[in-house]
Amino acid sequence: MAEIVLRNTVKCYTKGVPVVRNFSLEIHDKEFIVLLGPSGCGKTTVLRMIAGLEEITEGDIYIDAKLVNDMAPRDRDLAMVFQNYAIYPHLTVYGNIAFSLKARDFTKSEIDVRVRSTAKILGIDQYLERKPRHLSGGERQRVALGRAIVRKPKAFLMDEPLSNLDAQLRVHMRFELGQLHRKLGVTTVYVTHDQIEALTLGDRIVLMNAGEIQQIADPFTIYNRPANIFVASFLGSPSMNFFDAKVVREDGIFYLDAESFRLRLTPNITGLADYIGKDVIFGFRPEAIALSEYTRFQNKSENIKVRIDDVEPVGDNELIYVSCGKRLFIANKEASTGVLDRQDVIGKEAKINFNLDRVHIFDKASEQAIYNP
Repeated sequence: MAEIVLRNTVKCYTKGVPVVRNFSLEIHDKEFIVLLGPSGCGKTTVLRMIAGLEEITEGDIYIDAKLVNDMAPRDRDLAMVFQNYAIYPHLTVYGNIAFSLKARDFTKSEIDVRVRSTAKILGIDQYLERKPRHLSGGERQRVALGRAIVRKPKAFLMDEPLSNLDAQLRVHMRFELGQLHRKLGVTTVYVTHDQIEALTLGDRIVLMNAGEIQQIADPFTIYNRPANIFVASFLGSPSMNFFDAKVVREDGIFYLDAESFRLRLTPNITGLADYIGKDVIFGFRPEAIALSEYTRFQNKSENIKVRIDDVEPVGDNELIYVSCGKRLFIANKEASTGVLDRQDVIGKEAKINFNLDRVHIFDKASEQAIYNP
């Protein structure tokens, strides 16, 4: 087991042009932490610096309080699982899992015990004599995991290990990874661009953009209390709806004056006194907006006129596209009761309400959160 600490870590491939900037993070023993962000944000580079596969330009990395900046990858006792399985096609499942143990001069009996117990944990013990070409994608991914687990490393480093699987298998393997972590209790650093993987697997999520940490928080907090507009927009499918507005106070009550409507805010919203007369950005997630005739929000805005542009059925839900000076997204939770008929409503006028208990307000200049519910 291991605690991993990065302090003011910087990585530059070109002098003076950092791809990872002042990255500081404490990963607790037995924690499952997810590095999340768009392609090119630096998350894989951070993982490779932890593994020792990339030299750091500045800063320090500690594993169990030991400085490892100059330590070779094999001496860090970390196991990596990559996006590509990288298993040997000429070896059996047994041979693939046993490979790293043979390289470390384990005895045959100890190798056999470790391989068979690891295969049983992963549910591939019946495939030990098969070659990789006779396995499914999910089974090959389990072999790659087995090769990492069998070493009993201090920590697992996983770089988008599920991205090559189809959607159904990805869901199944996501569940398996969660179960495996709870069973083994090994510190895990997991890289992904998939927000669902991050929200379902991570004890904490480190959301990155352009080489910098945007927010570190547990899944509930990072989704419901985003630190800035980037976090709010990156998490959620579809993403949060944003509006430009001016803060107004009349008779002690705060309002948000948007281009085509005004919102009267609830008294419990704080932090706006310094923004009176100033421009801000406020946002609502799609599930915090509803067609007025189906609104169940206890604290709802006044009716706002919109035009319905499209309706997309997504299983037991509907995604409604409406226009109100700009395009909005509404997640219609009433779809299972057959609320909308696409042919009847497209192009029609309707009214919507916002859930005022779920408004997010951001500083327009810095894009940092002023208020989260």
